Amino acid sequence: YSETATTTFIVLSTLLLVRSKNFENRKYSILFGLSFAFGILTRWVVPLFLLGPAIFILTSFFLQKKNVSKKILKNIALVLMLQVPVVIFHYIDRGVFGTYVSSQALPGPLWDLVPSQRRNLVSLQSAAYYFKVIEQLNIFFFTIFLAGLFLGIKKIKKYGLFVFGFLLPYLIFSFTIVIKDDRYIVPIYPFVALVCAIVIEEVRRKTLVIGISILCVLSFLGSFWQIGPLSTGLQSILITMPVG
Repeated sequence: YSETATTTFIVLSTLLLVRSKNFENRKYSILFGLSFAFGILTRWVVPLFLLGPAIFILTSFFLQKKNVSKKILKNIALVLMLQVPVVIFHYIDRGVFGTYVSSQALPGPLWDLVPSQRRNLVSLQSAAYYFKVIEQLNIFFFTIFLAGLFLGIKKIKKYGLFVFGFLLPYLIFSFTIVIKDDRYIVPIYPFVALVCAIVIEEVRRKTLVIGISILCVLSFLGSFWQIGPLSTGLQSILITMPVG
C-alpha cells in the first residue's frame, strides 16, 4: 500500500520542517518543500498528517512574538513555488482526484458500502474506530501511549509537536471521512511512537528507563511471535465494535 511510502515522506517532512527553524534556514526550507511536494504526489493525505506539526510550530512562532523577516517570507515563497507542479498535476487530474476526495467526505455511493452506524461522522462509533485500532498495538504499548498522551497534554508547550501530530489527523480521519480502514492511519504511527517516548523522557530514574526499554523489546517480540502475556491487544475499553 502507498501508506508505507507516505509515512516516509511525513516523517522526513516533519523533521525538515523542524530543522528549518520557522523557515529561517533556507536549505532545510527548500528540502522541506521538496519532501512535501513528493509526499503529496505519493498520496494526497500528506497535508492532513502534517497539519498538526505545522499549526504547533506556527503558533509557537507567533506566541514568541517574533518578527516575520524578509528572509522567512522568501523561504516560504520558495516552498510554495515547489508546490506549483503538484497543484498543476492535481488540477489536470481533478476529474478523478476531486471525485475520490469528495465521495468520502460527502454523502454518495461510497457511503452505501459501510455499516449504517458509521455513516454518522459525529458519533461514538466514528470516534472509537481508530481508537480500537491503536488498542491492538498490545496492552503494554497501549498503556505507554495513554501515559505519554496524558503527559504530552499536561506539558503541551514542550511536547505539543507530538500531541498535535497525533490528535489532528486522528480527529480528521475519524470525523470527516466515512471510509475507514486501519491502513489509512499508518502514517500516524511515528507520532504514536513519539508520544510513547514522552514517558521515557519524563522518567528520571535510570533503572525505570532501562526496565521500560526492556519491556518494550519483550513486548515487541511477544507481538511479533504471538507469545506471552503482552502478545495481544485489549478487547475494548471504549465500545464493543469490530475493527476492519
